[in-house]
Amino acid sequence: MINSFKDFIVNEESTVYFTMEGFNPPAMAHGSMMDFISGTAGKNTYKVFVSPISEGTKNPLEYKEKVKYLRKMFPKHARSVVMDSTIKTPADAARMLFNEGYKKIVVFGEADRLREHEIVLEKYNGKDNHKGFYHFENMKFIRVESKGATSEKQIASAVNEDFTSFAQGIPNCITNSDAKNMFNAVRRGLGLKEHKEFKNHVQLEPVSDLREAYINDGLFEQGDEVVMHKNEIVGNIKHLGSNYVIVESKGETWRCWLNDVSKVEPNSENRWQEAPYKDPGDAGLNERTLSPTELKKREKYAKDLPDQEFKKRYGDDWKSVKIATATKMAKKEEMLPDYGTPESTARAKKMTPGQNEACWDGYKQVGMKPKGGKMVPNCVAEYGGPKISRKDYLKQDPMKEKSSVQDPDIKDREGTQPKRYHSGLDRATKVARDRHFKKHGKKSDDDASAYKPAPGDKTAKTKPSKHTKFVKKMMDEDAVSAARKRVEREKEIEKRSDDLQKMRHDKILDRARKARMLRRNKGISDD
Repeated sequence: MINSFKDFIVNEESTVYFTMEGFNPPAMAHGSMMDFISGTAGKNTYKVFVSPISEGTKNPLEYKEKVKYLRKMFPKHARSVVMDSTIKTPADAARMLFNEGYKKIVVFGEADRLREHEIVLEKYNGKDNHKGFYHFENMKFIRVESKGATSEKQIASAVNEDFTSFAQGIPNCITNSDAKNMFNAVRRGLGLKEHKEFKNHVQLEPVSDLREAYINDGLFEQGDEVVMHKNEIVGNIKHLGSNYVIVESKGETWRCWLNDVSKVEPNSENRWQEAPYKDPGDAGLNERTLSPTELKKREKYAKDLPDQEFKKRYGDDWKSVKIATATKMAKKEEMLPDYGTPESTARAKKMTPGQNEACWDGYKQVGMKPKGGKMVPNCVAEYGGPKISRKDYLKQDPMKEKSSVQDPDIKDREGTQPKRYHSGLDRATKVARDRHFKKHGKKSDDDASAYKPAPGDKTAKTKPSKHTKFVKKMMDEDAVSAARKRVEREKEIEKRSDDLQKMRHDKILDRARKARMLRRNKGISDD
């Protein structure tokens, strides 16, 4: 036996290369083995035989399933994978190959199996028995070292319900659906239940032991008496949030984090203390401590905020949150600098970096958006409201729209006389052009006279628009693309025709070899 394919070179047409393995289940290691056999065989024929044994914990898949998945996983070797359940041993494979006319064989296998194949094949070579006869002039054996996931690893992944590891032992050409079916087929062959949940569950470490106790163990309950550490006020829990509680005391409410409150004993001295003045903007702000001016600002902004949105998001505490939001909006207005001052200019530049001017009055920038091949400010109403474009904004006040430049020769005529519509014409033609549009411009689209050429159109030179240029370019590209696809289709047809012709020639040669071998076996001379 030799251990490397470098020790020999086989060029004879009558030489065949083959291997026989369990492939139960097929894995990446088998792909590397077939790649090695194919590379060694070169242009010679190579065969892959699958053992029909499919019982026990080491052989979970049925014979047909093994062949099906083996061909799917390694499509470039699919035609070389033989499907014949009557071939149970390497000797059976040798008899079939001998009957097909081959004189020499090269057998591949892993180190532990190759020696067994060598003993069996050499034992029966040239000897007739009840199973049949084969006689090869030369038999060589090459050891293969497979790389990648093995069948044993795939079975272990299926037993441990580890689909991720199982999928890593399968080529990328296999779809996720086929991978799942193969995974469950292996489990069924092992007598296990099918696996239906293929999503990985990631168990994260708890962020806070306090919050875990709050969620799982019921640390607080609605109605519990607690003390707020920051102001040392005792109250009752009115609402339990996701990671906070709403505490009520003497008709006032506070939103507190879990670590800002703790339960109190019945004899607490701080029970039901009066709430001090709170900083504007906090939930539960005491309205009686505000000045009339501050209350007026709050009412102004609170009126424009929709109640339904706050009810939906904050539940029973929606009023206090709405008041706090309105207060913050009022404070923001107080901090705005006067218009025209250096402070307002600096603020505008900060809002619109890289722009020559800020958004228009009453609007603020919330980002940038593409327009006309460049980025422009994306503005919304200063204190909420829908997004609005500058075009729509100018429609609200037509006086802000810049008027087009009028032609100096006929600007006194009725209507608008844009200069660009009369460029390069004498005054008489301009007047005639104006009369033409006033006469035909209001006619119906069905009237042919509405499309009569205006004075000055015949001598005018027009340039194709960017849209026309784009369409022409696209059509040209489509024509070239269609031509390329047509050429590729013709090449594919020619290639298939050549392949079919080669297959026909191979079949003719195979039949001739088989007939010659049968004549020789019967002692009939070729002459």
